[in-house]
Amino acid sequence: MSIEIRPAIITDACDIAAVHLAGWQGAYGGIVDQEYLDGLDVVEKQAQWEARLNEDESSILVAVDDDGQEPE
Repeated sequence: MSIEIRPAIITDACDIAAVHLAGWQGAYGGIVDQEYLDGLDVVEKQAQWEARLNEDESSILVAVDDDGQEPE
């Protein structure tokens, strides 16, 4: 399997948001109030990423595998 790094596009926003929240929940569990972490909303975060990508897609990169999917 090969991995390609490419500029993010608007349709990547949902996947970026999911990874972003998973990272927060994994990294800050036991440090940040669990209720706050549990309340993080992927739809809200997706909207934030869409807005950011609309401003400047070129500064955000994603990794995709041969099928165009994020590697697991």
